[in-house]
Amino acid sequence: TKVPFGKATKEAFFPDHKKGVTRLNHGSFGSAPASLVAKKNEYAQRWYEQPDEHYFYELEGTLKNGTVALGKFINCDPENLVLVDNATTGAVIVAQLLQTEFAKGQCEPGTVILSHSFIYGAVKNIFLHYTASFGAEIVEVPLPFPVIDEDHIISAYEKTLETLKGKRIRLAIVDHISSIPSIIFPLAAVTALLRAHNTQEIFVDGAHVVGAIPLDIQSIDCDYYTSNCHKWLFCPVSVAFFYTRGRERAEKDLHHPIISHNYGKGLWAESAWIATRDYSSMQCVPDAIAFVESLGAAEICAYNHELVWSATRKMAATWGTKIGAPESMVGTLSLIQLPQKLNAHFEDPLVLRKIIRDEYCIEFFPFLLNGEYWMRLSAQIYNSEEDYDLLLRAINSVVDSLESSKQ
Repeated sequence: TKVPFGKATKEAFFPDHKKGVTRLNHGSFGSAPASLVAKKNEYAQRWYEQPDEHYFYELEGTLKNGTVALGKFINCDPENLVLVDNATTGAVIVAQLLQTEFAKGQCEPGTVILSHSFIYGAVKNIFLHYTASFGAEIVEVPLPFPVIDEDHIISAYEKTLETLKGKRIRLAIVDHISSIPSIIFPLAAVTALLRAHNTQEIFVDGAHVVGAIPLDIQSIDCDYYTSNCHKWLFCPVSVAFFYTRGRERAEKDLHHPIISHNYGKGLWAESAWIATRDYSSMQCVPDAIAFVESLGAAEICAYNHELVWSATRKMAATWGTKIGAPESMVGTLSLIQLPQKLNAHFEDPLVLRKIIRDEYCIEFFPFLLNGEYWMRLSAQIYNSEEDYDLLLRAINSVVDSLESSKQ
């Protein structure tokens, strides 16, 4: 008999969560069930007991098992996958390639790297660091917010691409699910537009995707794709995958950011050994997929979506505030505008976050966007409707206290 999602799942699989704390920010760091934490520790212990034996006889095989299991889970050839620390590492792999091309004169100054205004800050910084000094023209598609529908996003891409006619677009960076604001991109339509405008290669940042919504790599027209396995796939921190469509590319042109003994032997070999470090989270990938499949991957996605969307509608209706995107563009993350009375009182969202954490024992993610207070809600199978009601009451209590202090 399957354990019901919600409180029962939390008690059965996540007993190491701090007692009395309501966690509504799964999107930032993820969470591994106790069984996978134990598995990680088991792999680590094997290293401590006999590192030579573990290195020579086990490590490579367990990492291969991870890419094979992932290949089946996301429908792609495991030979086109490598395991890395996080999605940010995947972005660096692509940015390094472009840096090399600029340095060799294969890209001229003014060559376009197309980004967008919802891009994750770390990814933006990576491409600035590796390419801007060579004269890359980094162009951002200004995306609207709140988002009305998919056409809202597609139209923004169309307008920007029209302005770039005649320019070489070496790479487009597209999110699958953006972090802030949190929306599911109309990926098929956007990639089709990019190809129609002769975009040479497409890199998809799917940091929040694997385990959150169904993922079929073969259905996505991209050259590179990366996603974290420690967020929505329940792996212990930290592990991600990086996919490249062209195996020859991975053998010759792509390199892990940390250069070690396997340099030049192909991206898989380079990523499998980047010096002495803890590989135990990477070794847990098949176990994490087995955990997800034991509960039902589709059932997990459906539960989390329904839970976060129900909470989103309830809070927005209670406060009379806006929602960041329609349900069709929401996965396991959703955005709700917070009560406007908070704007005038809190200049720093970290102050509000600390109050909710310290006084109400709730973890949530408030932030400022376009001068307004919003929050990003996460839903995971250890959450239940009661958790969001606790947050709703806590925020109402803070608002009430602000009104009382004025009297």
